[in-house]
Amino acid sequence: MWFDALNWLDGTEYDSVMNYLISGCINSYERHPDMTARDFMLSLNHCLTMYPEQITDVLFNFLDTHDTTRIAEECNGNHSLLYQKLSLLLTLPGTPCLYYGTEIAMRGKGLAENRLCMPWKDIEQGKYTAVYQEVQKLIRLRKTYSALKGHAIRFVHDEQHPRLLHYHRLTDTSHNSVGVMLNGEKCAVAVTVSGKILYADRFDGQTLLPYGTIIYEINK
Repeated sequence: MWFDALNWLDGTEYDSVMNYLISGCINSYERHPDMTARDFMLSLNHCLTMYPEQITDVLFNFLDTHDTTRIAEECNGNHSLLYQKLSLLLTLPGTPCLYYGTEIAMRGKGLAENRLCMPWKDIEQGKYTAVYQEVQKLIRLRKTYSALKGHAIRFVHDEQHPRLLHYHRLTDTSHNSVGVMLNGEKCAVAVTVSGKILYADRFDGQTLLPYGTIIYEINK
């Protein structure tokens, strides 16, 4: 289902569907440079409130499929942008899924290219090791932190930097909440992180560069 699938999710037909809506939300943030963090929040809220929570939990979230241009192709070789999108996918509610090859930034557009075989020889020779290891780090965070598997999310807006996307994934348990910060601005942004950094790309400890990502632990 490419759009609203509620009529098929009433308990008598499907248990879940491919969540094209949240894929569009994530990809739109990069495609539309005039889209602010508040715009993203509103778009995401629309996605998260379309279905009951028990359905949202199991929706099939993705960035690309056999029917779409590969996400690495859309990023045009910009691995940091790819890590931003993967960070969103892996820290938002739902059940994340990676299309084969996304973990190595495999490129392709059109039905012929986006369904090519995995380049096993290149993988064995280590051509994609650096990208693969970065994706592993992000997946590990999803598996480790219970806050990333829950529903609670709170956005933190920076009026001076409207495309600095920042939100907290919250938990009521003894486990720590998690903060996510992505720089969608064209300039570097000075940021303060109040917690242990779990993942960082294009961050020097004080400044988050364009296409940069920070995921951090919020101590209770």
